[in-house]
Amino acid sequence: MSIQEEKKKNGKIIYLLGIALVCLLALSIFNYYNYLMANQQLNEAKNQLYNVQKQLNEAQDKINQQQLTIQNLEKELNDYKRYKLKNPTLDELQNFLAMDDVNTHEYIEYVYDCQSFSRDLRVNAKSKGYNLSYITVDFYAKLYIFGYEITLERAHALNGAYLADGRWVWIEPQTDKIFFGSGPYDEYGLKQALSEDLSLYVTEIEAIIVVW
Repeated sequence: MSIQEEKKKNGKIIYLLGIALVCLLALSIFNYYNYLMANQQLNEAKNQLYNVQKQLNEAQDKINQQQLTIQNLEKELNDYKRYKLKNPTLDELQNFLAMDDVNTHEYIEYVYDCQSFSRDLRVNAKSKGYNLSYITVDFYAKLYIFGYEITLERAHALNGAYLADGRWVWIEPQTDKIFFGSGPYDEYGLKQALSEDLSLYVTEIEAIIVVW
């Protein structure tokens, strides 16, 4: 074979090897891209599964809490038939709150929240012979952050009572604060109390539920 033919043959071999390497590289890149996409989809699926599981756990915690609240309210209703509760004087209410320890409980979202505080303070007051109500409020509030106004839809639970002299008070069970009003459905007074209590500007009361 002549030198010219040898060079030509070697050139073909090098050309074919180059094509093979390019094809191999392209295949490797394609496979790596598929691997990255599959891995990304797997991670997204894992995140979705985690979020679904978290939501299920939170929903179950809420259900458990509501069931406990219902059980306690049913028990309290039965107990109420056995005692005659009285409206406390302001001094009696203040002394009771000073001795009671509900305000020292730890707030745990979805486990022990404002409803739990309100429920337990009512139970403890009843055990001392005082008639305190359990109140839930749905409301709208405004919050200002860096000059921007944000409207929030919120809910809260607290307690209320008529005093022996006929005056009405709301009680924040997490802090033992007492707020005066004209009655359990006094929206203006309740907005003022919630605004001070929660450090929000409460603009509208949507619903008030009072349980004695």
